[in-house]
Amino acid sequence: MLSILLLTCSLGTAAAALASEASRAPQPDSIAVYSDHDRVLQSVRVSSVEAGDTVTVYDGEHEGRILGTSRVPSGEQSVDVEVSEKGRTALKVYVSVAQPGKAESTRTDKEAVAAFAPVMEAAEVNSSKAQAGDSVKVALDLAEDQAVSSVTLLYAVESKSGRLTEQQVVLVKNDVTGKYEGWFAADSLTRRGEWHVQQISFQSERGERFVISNAHEEQWISGTTEHMNLEGMNITVQ
Repeated sequence: MLSILLLTCSLGTAAAALASEASRAPQPDSIAVYSDHDRVLQSVRVSSVEAGDTVTVYDGEHEGRILGTSRVPSGEQSVDVEVSEKGRTALKVYVSVAQPGKAESTRTDKEAVAAFAPVMEAAEVNSSKAQAGDSVKVALDLAEDQAVSSVTLLYAVESKSGRLTEQQVVLVKNDVTGKYEGWFAADSLTRRGEWHVQQISFQSERGERFVISNAHEEQWISGTTEHMNLEGMNITVQ
């Protein structure tokens, strides 16, 4: 009887010790805070967690309100926490993790990252006219690089029947000029007429996409983030 009692006490003590053990706090680099282009908070992604962990997002380091909570699904090592309306304007969040059977961890703070939104200061072409065999240089000058990994221009020309012909121009950063530069190549098969930039697509190093569409285009291009007058980049193939 005494042995059973001692064993029960030992198990109870072990369980209490486990319950009082704090969970591991998330590392700052495992937290990504997403906002829209008006810096309105949308969601928080936490990685390097385990299935069954509960992730909670607060707006304060010690007290504060709960902005959202989510449990890591089975088989996953990351989780997205949707932020409630009351937390949309927060510029910094505090994230904790509670592992099964353990106490909630301390909170790790993380500032909201400004949404990927490159700003064009200037756009230029070295010639507005081209003939077969010509290559026209196209360049963009960005106010803030914002970790841009790629820039692609989509040129298009419309035939008399209304059929569109498209040509992509990939721009690469010139470390000397600081501009993103590329070439529109005209050959014997290039359709004659005035080529317009339909859209400029920017890709960030984090995989985010930002699309500027020509304000003169009648149709709404999928993925458009902003409209701008891009007619100054027109190229007439003669």
